[in-house]
Amino acid sequence: MDNQIKFIENYVVPKIIAENNVVNDLKFIRADISEGNSIDGFMGNIIFASLVFETKDLKNVEKKVVVKLMKPPSLVRTTMNADYQFINEVFIYATVIPTFLEKFQSKFKTIQKCLWCPQTYLAEFGQYPALSDTTETILAMENLTEKGFILGPRINLTVKELTLMTEAIAQFHACTYALRINSDPDLERLINGLVQFKFPNKSNQHTLYIPLYTN
Repeated sequence: MDNQIKFIENYVVPKIIAENNVVNDLKFIRADISEGNSIDGFMGNIIFASLVFETKDLKNVEKKVVVKLMKPPSLVRTTMNADYQFINEVFIYATVIPTFLEKFQSKFKTIQKCLWCPQTYLAEFGQYPALSDTTETILAMENLTEKGFILGPRINLTVKELTLMTEAIAQFHACTYALRINSDPDLERLINGLVQFKFPNKSNQHTLYIPLYTN
């Protein structure tokens, strides 16, 4: 975990500052980074970063960010096809959701655009020697605790909360359906951008999902 925290300090934080207009007029002061203890990351590590800036009138402004990195390479990570899942997750936040928002945000009926998805500060994948010698993913997003949201456990969700989740998921599906019935060429672009998941077959049986496909 220590190398991931250093990676966030040396790579993720500077890139967030360089690539997001929301901090253009602010002077960066420091980054306070701490490990998360939630299991919401699935095969990833959840790390919290508090970025402190100074405004032109010398007031401090804090931007809270959640960073999700993959757990270090392991047999479990390989057999769960985690790399493909995380690369697709990055593609969803970097490309699919922005496309949906561009085309359909004026038509959203049930959920405000600002609540449909946390602001994404950085979503990319590639080779990062500071982390490993294989492909890694980076997802840095707005920490929604400032807006009253909390991380799990999901077992305690109320009917109202589940309804809100269902409405959000329904809008995602509606966007895909709208692209399809309108024969929008962007649908094919989005589909082709996803890494095909390697389901078990005779030549690929080394996966934890094999019990789902065998008797």
